[in-house]
Amino acid sequence: MRGSLRAGPVVRHVYAISLVVLLCLLAMHPLSTGRLPKGPELKYHLYRVIALDHYLSRGVLYPRWFAELGYGYGYPVFNYYTPLYYYLAVATSRITGGYVTGMLAAACVMILLAGFGTYALAAELFGPWAGIVAAVAYVYSPYLHVSLWHKASMPEAMGLAIAPWVFLAFQRLRASRGPIGPLMAGLAYAALLLSHSITAMIISTLLGAYLIVLWVAGGKAKWLVLRAGSGLALGLGLAAFFWVPAFFEQGFVSLYRVTEYRVFNFRYNFIEPGELFRFFFTYDYRLIQHPFYASIGATQLALALIGVPLLLLGRWHDGESRILAGFWIVTGLLMVPLPLEFTLPVWEIFPGSRYIQFPFRMVGYSSLLLAIGAGATSGHLLRNRPRAAPRVTSAVVGIMALTIIPWLYTEYHTDIPASDIGDFMEFERESGTLGGNSNREFLPRWVDVLPEPDSLLPR
Repeated sequence: MRGSLRAGPVVRHVYAISLVVLLCLLAMHPLSTGRLPKGPELKYHLYRVIALDHYLSRGVLYPRWFAELGYGYGYPVFNYYTPLYYYLAVATSRITGGYVTGMLAAACVMILLAGFGTYALAAELFGPWAGIVAAVAYVYSPYLHVSLWHKASMPEAMGLAIAPWVFLAFQRLRASRGPIGPLMAGLAYAALLLSHSITAMIISTLLGAYLIVLWVAGGKAKWLVLRAGSGLALGLGLAAFFWVPAFFEQGFVSLYRVTEYRVFNFRYNFIEPGELFRFFFTYDYRLIQHPFYASIGATQLALALIGVPLLLLGRWHDGESRILAGFWIVTGLLMVPLPLEFTLPVWEIFPGSRYIQFPFRMVGYSSLLLAIGAGATSGHLLRNRPRAAPRVTSAVVGIMALTIIPWLYTEYHTDIPASDIGDFMEFERESGTLGGNSNREFLPRWVDVLPEPDSLLPR
């Protein structure tokens, strides 16, 4: 192991990436049953995958309006809801031959995306050992598994998987020349915008701060601004088919249902410190619905905290790495308490807070920052200790693997009717949801009374 990572750059990174793939397999444990997790949002996403496949098979490449839904009156799902996850799931469903297996395969892809992206981002800044620690820290972060298995919020998980690639693409603009750098940055940013709107809003804010830090760390302000601006403009342009109508036509629908109702109002959805810092629990299958814990990773938090005195004492191997490590560590630590109620004044300042709905979402974004910070701390401590690096990294990875185990247990669906869009229509009539929205937020805002679910059925 030690010899491999001391080999040439290509061999070193190939070995490290192979190791990351193996370590991602544990994170895929919930998929080993071949069944879908019983998260509250799972059925909505499954039926949207079926509906999208229905339209794609009929030559409609981007169906904004699902005519069969809304009790047969139609429903504008993809005029307002990010579509990228569903295209991935349709692709994997066609490859695997089934919607359930396709969604399981899509989850595998997202875990690997998260691992590879975080490895590449941290390794480029702080070395391959840092990359391994950071990748495992992110893939083994509790919130990623809350999003995948316990909430089954697949588009959110997609956004979390794409986020490190966005930072990586814009980070590489400092050194790249020619059009490839802005092109890759634009593609990554467009993918973020199409994955999950809330994640795109938060990551865009963090990306703006990171670009300022990159400028401070490496200079070349004009060059960086021009190239980053080109990447952002390209990303906005590529994703404009979605966000332009979603933004400018939001006044036509009932989005107030997901911002003003108490159950979705961020002011009433803070979590307790005992949940945020719950580092271990026992999964109880006897419960009808086990609570999920949106917790911060214990090892990730500890490594980031260790990095703080190293930054303050100036014991970093060079100034640029110290500044960049400072961004990931300090910003990540500052975001940790945001799900707690005492931070309400901060939330009131931020104009987009009402769209976030649940402050515990911030755990997912801080988990990425802390994962890179954990990698930075490890990379710095192991920089001049090549003999100790394999043993120390193995120990850190082992601890993170042990602490993530409780979040890998969940309940599963035994049987879901999922063969065609008719099953989606029947699900609407039985559940009272519309288009996979339990809050019916895409209804025209002028609708006061809903028609009977079977009003358009043949008599």
